[in-house]
Amino acid sequence: MTKDVAIVTGGGSGIGAAVVRRLTSDGWQVAAVGRRADRLEEIARETGCLAIADDVATPGVGTTIVARTLEHFGRIDGLVCNAGIFEYAAVEALDADTWRRTLDVNLEAVLWLVQAALPALREARGGVVAISSLGARRATAGYAAYVSSKAALTALVRTIAVEEASSGIRANVVLPGWTRTEMADAGMRQLADRFGGIEGAYDHATRHVPLKRPGRPEELAAVVAFLLSRESSYITATSIPVDGGLHAIDASQDFG
Repeated sequence: MTKDVAIVTGGGSGIGAAVVRRLTSDGWQVAAVGRRADRLEEIARETGCLAIADDVATPGVGTTIVARTLEHFGRIDGLVCNAGIFEYAAVEALDADTWRRTLDVNLEAVLWLVQAALPALREARGGVVAISSLGARRATAGYAAYVSSKAALTALVRTIAVEEASSGIRANVVLPGWTRTEMADAGMRQLADRFGGIEGAYDHATRHVPLKRPGRPEELAAVVAFLLSRESSYITATSIPVDGGLHAIDASQDFG
């Protein structure tokens, strides 16, 4: 029986690596894409995935990734767009390089990769899942480029879902809250001195989360696996928060 095939960008660490582990354990064949060849080789040895060391923001690389995946596996059934960057810059201080780099990685790379993969996805009646952010739904001071890119990404994937519905392609977005990854740890280090270390910073950042903790990468991976599976066959153009319930909270009512 032919196995389903997925491309996972940002597959060498964090949520992406967790998605690679989950999909391969579920029987998928996976092409893991990332900039750090050493991390990709580690996950390849662990899971048997195909490692593609490349920068998704490089012009034309989406076509290369799709071609290598098709050459190796012969088909593409799923696309997980997880690669992203997270840089601090308030609106007043935001420079053109940070703005452009953030949009290149978080938004445009997804567009070009989806474009390149569409023929194969149509043939497979496959699925697209993009890892956006809860920041796509709310403003976060100091991260103008990041939240703008994630809001635009969410709109892009919704449009893909509508345009490609007749082809049998489903496209959905996952909106993580704070999740324990290397990228999140880097953000927490900026607060560590104020809150007694990284753990104190996470406690502060998740103080309004009903579940009172950050998420784990494998919890995000489980939702991605569901959205790529046949069990979610009637779900498309949807954004699913995986944030411990934070999206439901009105923080202005916290008088504690």
